[in-house]
Amino acid sequence: MRRFANSEAYQLSSRYEGDWKPEYETLFARKMVRRLWGEEIHDAVVQATGMLPGNGNGYNLNNFSVFPANSPYTGYPTFGPVMWAMQSPDVRNSPDNNGAVSRFLDSFMRGNRDDAGRRQDGSVLQALNMMNDPLITSRVNAATAPRTGLLATNQTLPPAQIVENFYMAVLSRNPTPEELATALKGFQGVAVRTASENLLWSLFNKVDFVFNY
Repeated sequence: MRRFANSEAYQLSSRYEGDWKPEYETLFARKMVRRLWGEEIHDAVVQATGMLPGNGNGYNLNNFSVFPANSPYTGYPTFGPVMWAMQSPDVRNSPDNNGAVSRFLDSFMRGNRDDAGRRQDGSVLQALNMMNDPLITSRVNAATAPRTGLLATNQTLPPAQIVENFYMAVLSRNPTPEELATALKGFQGVAVRTASENLLWSLFNKVDFVFNY
């Protein structure tokens, strides 16, 4: 793993200095941008906000890998609980047994391992889910976010520090001067809580968040 991470190919930027040609793609001339998997989006939201699923108890995948009666094989009677969607052993019905979270992840075309492979296609449903799904809205609401989460722990900080902390937590980078100036305008004449909620929601809906550069 260390050798991979330290390799020149692994560390390539998605930007290419010069004229790009399609045939360069097979030569790994730059990092190819891709949309995150649904599970990766879920886990990034959970990690950035500090609001773990199930009030910190995770998802319980009951009887996911139970062997049939009288089977000569032995195994775990249950697989769960799991805290991260990437821990789910299969895409079908996981991580919440075909609940709301599973349907959110399915909108990102993760396939089912049987007759549908993963796809990188975009859709309006994906954008609507990022804007309106409870997985997102519950985590950008100070009333439902945990006291130890990103929103609560930043409420007493200066607006500029809040903006920088949110950018680092969600996008893993500092804001540009233009982004910082735009974000600070959202704090003018508005309660810190409301401005923080709006900023966090907007960061989750930036192209930077959904795509891996």
